[in-house]
Amino acid sequence: MSYDDEVKMTLMALKFYPPSIQDDLIRRKSCGVDLSEATSNWISFGSDALSFLRKNIFDAIRDLYQKKEQVSISDKSGREWVLVNSDLPTRASIKFQHADINFVVSDCFALHPDPEVRSVIFKTFAFKVGMTKPKRLHWLNLVLARALHDEELSQLLDELATSPGGIDQIILERMKSGEVDYPTLIPDFESYYEDLVGAVGQNEDIFSFSKMVSKRKFDEIIDFERTEGLKKILRQSAHSSLVDSIALNSFQINELEDTFEWLSNNADVLSKIGAVELALTYYNCNLKIAGYAVQMIKSIVDDDLSASGELSQFCDLVFLVGGELARNGLFISSPPYWRRLAIFSHAASINWAVLKNKTNVIHLSETQCHSRKPLFFIQTLIDLRKEPRWQSDYLNPAQLKAEFLGRILMTAQRNSTTLHEYLREYILQSSELKNEVHFPFAYLPGPLEGGMESAVMLPHDLSEAIETALSSLPLELSSFIPLVNSALVFKLNEEQANLAAKALRAANYQLRSANNTDNFAAVLNGLATVAAAARNPALADEIIILMRVQRNCSEQSLSADQALTIGLISAAARSNERDWMDFIGKLLNELSFQDLSQVEARTIRFVLLQLCRLKPDLWRYCGGAHAALQSILPQSI
Repeated sequence: MSYDDEVKMTLMALKFYPPSIQDDLIRRKSCGVDLSEATSNWISFGSDALSFLRKNIFDAIRDLYQKKEQVSISDKSGREWVLVNSDLPTRASIKFQHADINFVVSDCFALHPDPEVRSVIFKTFAFKVGMTKPKRLHWLNLVLARALHDEELSQLLDELATSPGGIDQIILERMKSGEVDYPTLIPDFESYYEDLVGAVGQNEDIFSFSKMVSKRKFDEIIDFERTEGLKKILRQSAHSSLVDSIALNSFQINELEDTFEWLSNNADVLSKIGAVELALTYYNCNLKIAGYAVQMIKSIVDDDLSASGELSQFCDLVFLVGGELARNGLFISSPPYWRRLAIFSHAASINWAVLKNKTNVIHLSETQCHSRKPLFFIQTLIDLRKEPRWQSDYLNPAQLKAEFLGRILMTAQRNSTTLHEYLREYILQSSELKNEVHFPFAYLPGPLEGGMESAVMLPHDLSEAIETALSSLPLELSSFIPLVNSALVFKLNEEQANLAAKALRAANYQLRSANNTDNFAAVLNGLATVAAAARNPALADEIIILMRVQRNCSEQSLSADQALTIGLISAAARSNERDWMDFIGKLLNELSFQDLSQVEARTIRFVLLQLCRLKPDLWRYCGGAHAALQSILPQSI
């Protein structure tokens, strides 16, 4: 069998696989046939109808660079095109002409015989699309040494197109044409996200990452792109430490005035919070910049939290990106804070394209975002073992608003002595913003802080109030509220968690006011969070007993999915992976062998399957639960 026949047969076989598997196989050399070459013989401009054989187009461009006046080639449909040197100043742009149709191609510069032309244009392209330094140096050395071969140029163009700036343009163009789908919106290759925010390396928390990675990356982008680079960087403002890594000392004041004016009118909500924090820390802030910052703060204060609001739309985009990354199994072993930084930053990039195109984000939310929310939720439950202080329930418009306004207030307080007077008056002296900042919501950990303990010690009077409430009988649901409200704001020690476990045992797992199922579920969710944040297995075990008693004895029992969620949060009390999996296996087995409706069984099975897909080792502990659920459900479901 000839090589061409092998390629044809392999490509035909690929059609029986899902697109994601097709792409993965094409990229592999071990499949027996070099499919990447077979699938990249054609270069398309805009649509398949406008396609040219790669060899023909590259050879034609080489001829033009060798001083030929014009070259003719045919496209896939047989139409003849004339290629001529463009009069654009890059000296490497080629104009394609057919009848009254013409367009210019500028990205074949690496075929040019002049190394100076190749290197200068490459550096412009590379910085503009955000290519990382190692990749940039590799290709720069190559284009300085010689003109690229066909395969090399194809690889270079692919890396440029799949870099952050390239993906931005693809999303923008697809939105303009109305062709928006998951592969377009959310790249399924890890290199894009590492290029976007920087590789995580050995950095265990966001403060270390900001200092060791983001600072250098941001400086480099600003050095080359100036204000346009600053606008891109601000999409990574998911944490104050990242904003602190942005240096403004190289900018002229008029550059910043123009940039802040643009941001106040055009930026996504994540960029706005970053821009405001920059204004609060900028030593040379003037009235103009302060005015634009206040305008951005007011847009957050005035957000009505409706589905059409900025905060709701941004939350939906985070669910979409996070859920799709979980579905594709990307960065499962990476630190959760870093994965969320990549998720939030890419969500901001989509939001930027949405705002630029005035796309209907509500439509995106209804058709795509909500279908990925459960996957994001389950991935976050798994992440709790590593970073127990942030849950996906905190990703909602009201909490996002509270977090952003809390960040603004705390940044202003830290910089009160150098704050511009207009900002000081609005943030620290007037009541407009202060009235929107409420305890504990504005002080809860953010999505990138789930693995860090609070540095704020529990006040003595609050510690006494917790001890008094949990030592009094009869025990009520409200007895746990002081502890629950303190769990994520203050640094708890083992004593408070042990006190809660002891109180449950002393009350024989009977709580007054427990007949209100919603309140009971909320308090148990909070207690599970205490157990996870304090890494207290004893309290987690008592919560499981309390749920068991309540589900068996109460007239208004917890639903199975409520019990499952509370149990999975409690599991994070065990940081050891094997202990954590054993706890989850026992939880799922207990729930699965209870009297369940088909709706409850389907819900538990869905969560079980997703947990095991993201963490395959869980199958060893969950096989019995899966078999029990299968016996409840019809075979067709």
